[in-house]
Amino acid sequence: MNMKYICHSFLCLLLAAGLGSCTSPLWEDHYSSHVDEILDITLMEAIKANPDLSTFASLLESAGLDERLSATQSYTVWAPDNDALSGYQPEDQEDLLVFLKNHISRFPYPTSGLEGSSEVIHMLDNKRISFSRSGNDFYFGSQRLVSCNTTVNNGILHVLDGYESYVPNIWEFMKNTPGFDSIYNYVASKEVYTFMESASTPLGVENGQTVYDSVFRYYNPLMYQIGRIKEEDSTYTIILPTNEAWTEMYDSISSYFVYNPIQTDRTRPANYPDSMQDNTVKSYMLLNMSFSGDYSKELISSLAYMTPVEATNYYSYADAKVQDPIRLFENCTDTVVSNGRVYMADHLVKTPDSWCPALQIEGEAYYQLYPDSVEASTRQIIQRETNTSWCDSAVSEHGYLEVKPYSSREPYVTYMIDDVCSTGYLIYCVFLPPNVTATTYDRALKKMADTTVSVPAQLQFELSYVREGDTEMSSTTYETNAHRTYQTDPYHVDTMLVTRNAQTGEPQPVYFPYTNRGEYGEPTVTLKIKNVSQEGNNRDTYIDCIIFEPVRN
Repeated sequence: MNMKYICHSFLCLLLAAGLGSCTSPLWEDHYSSHVDEILDITLMEAIKANPDLSTFASLLESAGLDERLSATQSYTVWAPDNDALSGYQPEDQEDLLVFLKNHISRFPYPTSGLEGSSEVIHMLDNKRISFSRSGNDFYFGSQRLVSCNTTVNNGILHVLDGYESYVPNIWEFMKNTPGFDSIYNYVASKEVYTFMESASTPLGVENGQTVYDSVFRYYNPLMYQIGRIKEEDSTYTIILPTNEAWTEMYDSISSYFVYNPIQTDRTRPANYPDSMQDNTVKSYMLLNMSFSGDYSKELISSLAYMTPVEATNYYSYADAKVQDPIRLFENCTDTVVSNGRVYMADHLVKTPDSWCPALQIEGEAYYQLYPDSVEASTRQIIQRETNTSWCDSAVSEHGYLEVKPYSSREPYVTYMIDDVCSTGYLIYCVFLPPNVTATTYDRALKKMADTTVSVPAQLQFELSYVREGDTEMSSTTYETNAHRTYQTDPYHVDTMLVTRNAQTGEPQPVYFPYTNRGEYGEPTVTLKIKNVSQEGNNRDTYIDCIIFEPVRN
């Protein structure tokens, strides 16, 4: 008799002794009390020796996973039998690899170790699949184990009567579905992988170099904005624009983020302005696109608002809410993925407020005061009761800046304006009357109850920014003339329009050719407010806030 045939037959007999029917409680008692009965073979040898797993063995060899299952690291293999794989045909090598990894997990998972009626198993492809028991039967996902607990020296083998279909997550869907490579390429461009040698397992040495079963630390800053869409432990609802929708939105907002092409910092690359524009535009395009949880259209239509992912991760978006959210999803087609739901959009519904909102700078957030002898105090209206201040409800953030001069010099306060887009703005300043701290107020007489008479303050404004083609700031002065008056209302909260035409006094937006959004905050935009009051006017200034209202392209 052929010795090779004898050895193979003997190995099959060993496997037969090691295979347990997953429907027999006696096997559970046997396994639990005989955990030391381990076959001195590898998982790959056990799979190849089982004639019912010949198709699965061939697939493992084709994908190169046979070497991994022959090494010392422990795995559990959930192997579909030949009948289950009779109709399986992988599209390509990558499709085959993810299919197989969807049936292999690190560490041993015997049926006796099942905690409760089910637990979630983390597979090699990072999917999470349920391992459960129903009566005397055990299930991997929805597939029944027909034999189980073949224990070998590097793990455990279970045999299935079917295979668990691979369901992509959001990241995989975005990567592999035709028509979404624009958003995928942008998000993927921010990926950083760091090799973790201490967490990796050495497999051997090739050409003098250690070969590892490698573990990498993954980082992508955009995941704070759209969620951990590569992972399976959280669910998200995300709007994915097609390439056409991505290009359409990019073209519609890119003019708001033009950076000065004349660079004064020689350490920056020549393409810095263009790369900053591209990155800023795409970053704002991702706003309000991803939400934690799995939301059907029916559920969304019942909600007054939804909170996007960036609002939970970035302080600057902490109060952000998408009102009437169904409008974002109405014309989208959705599909369920392994970690949530994808809405495919041929057109992105976004309001300009999401990328070019009005800017509000509090009076207390000043940059510079002049002269040094000016006394400035940040007055806080802490309580909302009317006996704290008669105009408390109208005061932004319940605080303001009070500027009092000590000398005859004209005092001014300068504000640095950040996050200006390359578009037009109408600029307003909100001033408070001197009687802001009064506890009682005679509205009919327009004066405080103590009969003190208030007088207005005469103001001048100076706006400084970089004009097109320049690197240095230039200034525009707005002051009282025959057609426009910058004089505060001494009795009321006064929202004063600064940007008015010198000849007509009509509103006239100021257009900024360059944005100062970004890490360097350049070019600088400043607004100086000067009290130029003469005798008979109020030389004290009470500044509530400054508002830049965009006139969108």
